[in-house]
Amino acid sequence: KIRLQNPTFKDDDAFVFWFVNSWLDDEEKSEKSLTGKSNDKGVDALWIDPTNSSVNIVQGKFRKSWGKKNEKRTDLFELFDIVSIFWNPDLQKSFFKTLDSQIQRKLKIAIDLVTNKKFSIKLYYVTSGKVGKGLKNEVYDKTKVTPGSPEYLIYDHNQLMKTYEDWLEGAAPGIPEVELPIDFGNNSQNQGVLFKRDIRSNIESWIISMSTQDVSDIVENAGIQLFARNIRGFLGEKTKINEAILRTIEEEPENFWYYNNGITMVCNSAEKIDSGRKSVLNVTYPQIINGQQTAKTLTIKSSPKAQVLVKVIKIPREGQTEYFTLVNNIVKSTNWQNKIDYVDLASNDHIQIDLQKSFRSLRYLYRRKNQTKSEARDSAGFRVVDTFDKSHLAKCVIACIEDLSI
Repeated sequence: KIRLQNPTFKDDDAFVFWFVNSWLDDEEKSEKSLTGKSNDKGVDALWIDPTNSSVNIVQGKFRKSWGKKNEKRTDLFELFDIVSIFWNPDLQKSFFKTLDSQIQRKLKIAIDLVTNKKFSIKLYYVTSGKVGKGLKNEVYDKTKVTPGSPEYLIYDHNQLMKTYEDWLEGAAPGIPEVELPIDFGNNSQNQGVLFKRDIRSNIESWIISMSTQDVSDIVENAGIQLFARNIRGFLGEKTKINEAILRTIEEEPENFWYYNNGITMVCNSAEKIDSGRKSVLNVTYPQIINGQQTAKTLTIKSSPKAQVLVKVIKIPREGQTEYFTLVNNIVKSTNWQNKIDYVDLASNDHIQIDLQKSFRSLRYLYRRKNQTKSEARDSAGFRVVDTFDKSHLAKCVIACIEDLSI
């Protein structure tokens, strides 16, 4: 499909373009990030993220035999050679000698932002081949002693398949990692964590208490993508339930834990880490699938005296053939506190996600979820020509194919 829309793309270009677009969700920016040059010295794509103050560099390896070829150590370490030029003028001069002039210009801007504006460096090695666990650990150890301490993300065939599935479900880009601080409470006696493991399915669950302030910070930092698998968006602070949440935080923060139903989160993996008197639940690729109204309302007002119940469910992706069915059923089953219409249940249908992506390319904002208009505009990331929702589109379709009076 990408090759049909971009006839000049080779397979490698289309592969890297898809990956970058799964992160940026912006086809124009994704295409501009590509170098498309033979003498790119490992820089297949480069983009600047001013919002997160980061420089992002991608090296892609498209292997037609999916998951068969083992990647070489020299190829993965090539990205470290690129990082070294940020701090060494002599290496930079040598590196630029035979480098394409367009990539030189991009890199010079990136170097200035990193060295003078304190931007961070993110490296992505993306391959449809395999990267062994030992080699991954060697790469991660190398980042600790590399100037600038770059973040290095490796996507081999296993991780790419998950990314592709998330992209189809409208949940890409995922949030790689979040730490959930466990609040043991100053005025309560508890062990902090209830853990359950289903031996049959290998699904693991934790129930913890968190400070409402910690929840607020996590939501603010992660952004709207933390709720991508939810069937609705934020309904605003003026609903009866959200007004009650704010009132409890204001008047009875110590009773918030008892009054509120809490937050449900699914993730790919979770690990409890103890450090002195502090404990955190480290989760990867989290999604809040119930309690969005609570979580978003807490960004408006939270309290150090208020705790909230958080249920974390780790659902393994490998061997879990019904992963998306299970997640979607949990979403539907746990989201009944605010009234749900049948139109809400269709929000995460693949057709709805494809429609949203197609309209986006035409700069139209298609609101497939019930959410506030301001949240929809904020999540768009582009200047909108017009906006409409599922019901409006359905009426237009019926008017065209059936009867205008309908």
